[in-house]
Amino acid sequence: MSAPRFHCDFPLAPHVAGAEIELAAAASRHIAQSLRMRIGDAVTLFDGGGGEYSAFISRIDRRGVAVRIAASSAGIWPTRGIAPGRAGRRS
Repeated sequence: MSAPRFHCDFPLAPHVAGAEIELAAAASRHIAQSLRMRIGDAVTLFDGGGGEYSAFISRIDRRGVAVRIAASSAGIWPTRGIAPGRAGRRS
């Protein structure tokens, strides 16, 4: 099972591996109450601008949820191939 993905309202690019960031209230509630995740569980953060980072939950309390960025997933992009038409096939 892959790690749940959460959108961040700010660019993730300035944050480096090891940085701890506080998640938005809605994401914090979803992690703590709906998914019932625990400290140490993996999540994936993305900012909508191409930044995607692996992170681990470092704190869950009444104030919210904080995660520690582990690594960037940048540079891995899904691609789509185009199959050759009949003219491109060799018999």
